[in-house]
Amino acid sequence: MLRFSLLTISLLTTLTLTACGDDAVVTSDPSATDTDSVSTGNLILEASVINNGSDTDTLWLNLYNRSGLDSDSALTLGDNDTLNLYVDGTPYTLSDSASEDSDSETSYLYSYTQTEAENETVFYLKLSRNSTYDDTSATVTLPAPFTFYISRSSRQLDADIEVIWDSVAYYSSIDINFSLTCTSFTDDTSVDLSATDNGFYSTSLSDVFTDVTTETDDECQLTTTLTRNASGQLEDEWNSDSTFTASQSRSITSAIEL
Repeated sequence: MLRFSLLTISLLTTLTLTACGDDAVVTSDPSATDTDSVSTGNLILEASVINNGSDTDTLWLNLYNRSGLDSDSALTLGDNDTLNLYVDGTPYTLSDSASEDSDSETSYLYSYTQTEAENETVFYLKLSRNSTYDDTSATVTLPAPFTFYISRSSRQLDADIEVIWDSVAYYSSIDINFSLTCTSFTDDTSVDLSATDNGFYSTSLSDVFTDVTTETDDECQLTTTLTRNASGQLEDEWNSDSTFTASQSRSITSAIEL
């Protein structure tokens, strides 16, 4: 009986300590509007750094409650939590005024803009929490910048097109978007492709826009956009749906003759 009693006490102690020390088993308030009552394991980080070819990097950031009643509503930062941003090791302050990323048409509660951006800048986010929940962090490196140009065999919609860019990053991919805007279209016709980041891509526009029917008096414009993306590293304490990305994006718009 003595051995059985000691074993029982040992198991109870282990279970009690595990329940108190593991953030994953701490329940979150589903009606929370700030991070104070949401466990780190339920926090979804949605953050992205974007450079569109200027000397400015912009970081957009939202936090969500995975178990929230309204999972689409971003959380404000609680009084007991601190979110610190470091850019190449230098601390910066996140703006908490709601703003909108015009490219994605998404509203964000926190943002940061850096002028005179450096190549391949490292962005580090550190979330410091109260004693109840685990601290965590995330890191992403902005991809190398680039310039590009296009060459078309003609200005017609069935032309062959070549896309040439510099600062190649072999063994990785680059996203290419062709978007056609015409006066007879209700919406833009957009096609997304992925290519090896080797500095060259060629195709025929007739193969890209296979279902496009245009009027002879249409006025059309072709926008070609290249985007080099990078995925960041997130500590395990975040919810697994969290993302931290960075991208370099460039666009060229030219006329199409019908």
